[in-house]
Amino acid sequence: MSRKALWLTLAVLCLAGCFAAVVIAPTGSPESPDEPAVIDVLRLVGYDESGDPEWVLVADSGQLMQETQTGSFSMFTLEFFDGGEATLSVTAGRVNLTSQRGILTQSPSVGTVPSASRAGEYTLCADRMTWWREEDTLAGTDVSSSFSSGRLTAPVMELDLITEHLHFDGGILMNIDLEDGKVAEVSGEAATIVDDQIIIERSVVVAIASDTYHCEAMTLQMTKDDTSVSSIHMEGDVSASLSQGEITADTLRVTADGWEAGGRVHIEFEVDLDESWSARESDA
Repeated sequence: MSRKALWLTLAVLCLAGCFAAVVIAPTGSPESPDEPAVIDVLRLVGYDESGDPEWVLVADSGQLMQETQTGSFSMFTLEFFDGGEATLSVTAGRVNLTSQRGILTQSPSVGTVPSASRAGEYTLCADRMTWWREEDTLAGTDVSSSFSSGRLTAPVMELDLITEHLHFDGGILMNIDLEDGKVAEVSGEAATIVDDQIIIERSVVVAIASDTYHCEAMTLQMTKDDTSVSSIHMEGDVSASLSQGEITADTLRVTADGWEAGGRVHIEFEVDLDESWSARESDA
């Protein structure tokens, strides 16, 4: 191997901290540590303890700096694997790499915004994303998320690449489909997606048609196919302004079949005596 090719490979190994690296078509080597090495295509592979690929990074033309062990590349793609199968794909028009992180932004010339998608589950788009390699997290700012049952926007997000938990913070807005065909408009300070649940926290407001709910925390239970919400569970200073009247309670569960309040419950309804209805008193 030539000294030039050896330096490039070692630089990339140090840059990404991975077990294998391939640099394709280097077009120039630095005359001094202060000058960048120009390459056409970069490919890096990180392996887990069992020797299986954990992630694969591919980027187009860019530069590596010997002195700072940093690089800047265009058309960035990063794929994560679990048991040999791709689980998450991250793309961006431009990436700046260091030994600890990769900063993903939109390239003025290419126009590809930073995005992350998990097949069949969700797609995240952001103004800027940061891949923290040692922490196994992907963070983003000015984020919009689309999934099979709705859409969510937030100022910041963080995806745990190990647990796959997705957290949004700084004030969230969400539209989500319900099982009965209605749409819920939700706002709150933070949201976390864990498996088949979406948990909204702090100053939560939910609007469903003409009904409005307020609470401190809310859990949306998704249907088995993740296409809609089957139930909504609210807790903490729950109040509901419904077409029939007002409800306050410690907890409130809403489904397509109706609602159930728990804890300290107070109900004020306008009742048509010609209609049959029932109420169950909760334990104080």
